[in-house]
Amino acid sequence: MLDITDPTPVQDIVVTLEVSAHGAKVLARRHMQKEARGTAMFIAAGRKVPCRIAWQRPPGPDGRMETGLEIYSNGNFWGLDLEGSEVDPEPAPVPVAPAGPKMPAALRPASGAESPSATMRAITEAISKNRSVSLPIDLWCMLVDNLESKGVFSRAELIAMLKKIEKG
Repeated sequence: MLDITDPTPVQDIVVTLEVSAHGAKVLARRHMQKEARGTAMFIAAGRKVPCRIAWQRPPGPDGRMETGLEIYSNGNFWGLDLEGSEVDPEPAPVPVAPAGPKMPAALRPASGAESPSATMRAITEAISKNRSVSLPIDLWCMLVDNLESKGVFSRAELIAMLKKIEKG
């Protein structure tokens, strides 16, 4: 999640494409000015660092923009071993994803009609109780897109909820 504050406030939940010890390439839905500053939050790990927008490409066919981030962290923000992460001359085979990722029971829709506020409560409780809730990023994005399109919440409301959860 990006929370850009300077020079113009912009908040966006982004998809991470590539990472390095000093930054990342992400897919964003919102336009961000080069040199803009704010924070990047690694939602899955609950870590947050200051960042700068290094560059942003024009929107692709899906409307998302590749965006380069520079992160300012003395620690291992990504929690990955990035030593020797140069491009291999022979790429490793791409693993095949198992059919149908399993969503934690607490996040699965209940049978019958459920109110938007009940859905939000279930998501909030699942994340609050189990900070290690881990879903594939594509599933998170589909979840957010679908809930937003159905009027359950806006992205601004989701970002505010995530910030509230982060503070405990």
